[in-house]
Amino acid sequence: MAIKKLAPEQLRRSFSAKALPFKTTDDISPLEGIIGQERALKALELGLEIDSNGYNIFATGTAGTGRTTIIKKILKDYARKQKAPDDWCYVYNFSDPDSPKALSLPAGKGREFQNDMAAFVETLWREIKRAFSGEHYEQQKTAIINRVNQEKRQLLKKLDEKAAELNLKIQPTSMGFQTIPLKDGEPITQEMFQELPGDEQEKLQGNVANIEGEITETIRQLARLDFQVRKLLNQLDEDVTRFVVEQYVNELKADYKKFPQILEYLDAVSKDIVSNTAGFFEPGGQEENNGREFSPEALFRRYRVNVVVDNGHLKGA
Repeated sequence: MAIKKLAPEQLRRSFSAKALPFKTTDDISPLEGIIGQERALKALELGLEIDSNGYNIFATGTAGTGRTTIIKKILKDYARKQKAPDDWCYVYNFSDPDSPKALSLPAGKGREFQNDMAAFVETLWREIKRAFSGEHYEQQKTAIINRVNQEKRQLLKKLDEKAAELNLKIQPTSMGFQTIPLKDGEPITQEMFQELPGDEQEKLQGNVANIEGEITETIRQLARLDFQVRKLLNQLDEDVTRFVVEQYVNELKADYKKFPQILEYLDAVSKDIVSNTAGFFEPGGQEENNGREFSPEALFRRYRVNVVVDNGHLKGA
């Protein structure tokens, strides 16, 4: 390329200010964007579109050129167009109580879920308490107790009849049953027993020995019935609780049907409430139900949702 000599006036570009479409720079808007950095902008856009870990953007340039300011502005503009990051909540982990379970929800949904769960639990406390105070529950409970008591009476009647055949009377005591020999329908005292002929004494002693086996079997059957009535009453409590829980949890599940992890958690909550029905009653208190008080605190503590990351206020990423 040939070298050309220039005159001093050729070393600068001259133009007429009248050609400009403004009088002063106050009449124009500030310039947005970067001048002459098309490749850098394309590289930055490419980097932002890579949605994977392990990638970085490294920018270099002369200090004071506004590089950092421009990049921050581009990043903010990009973030405003993106979806806000998820909320994160901690909930009770029923399979491992020492390790809370983390649940993610779209921005703003975490606080909403927390409030919904609080309202759900409060409603359950009120409605379960009402169900256990209702006439229908009392009728079912009384029917169970009466049926089992009838079986107990039949066992004791059978034992009394067997004892009467052996000239014996069975007397219930705090320690079990006492066997009393009879003569002409009246109890025999120790003195009267000693006055009986030897063969009659041996017969009475044999009768007492024979009835002991019946007493032992009757005690075993009575214990079985006591266990059965407790089991039936517990099952009744669980059925009543399950009926109430299913009504309200289904409404809540409908609101969160798009979130499988929430549905799984609600199923676990329902199962836990039903299986621990007895644990929600505390003895004493001003408002009692058959000697048990329903404690909302027990429910709130166990099923409280703790929002640890709340991005509901964000507009973009």
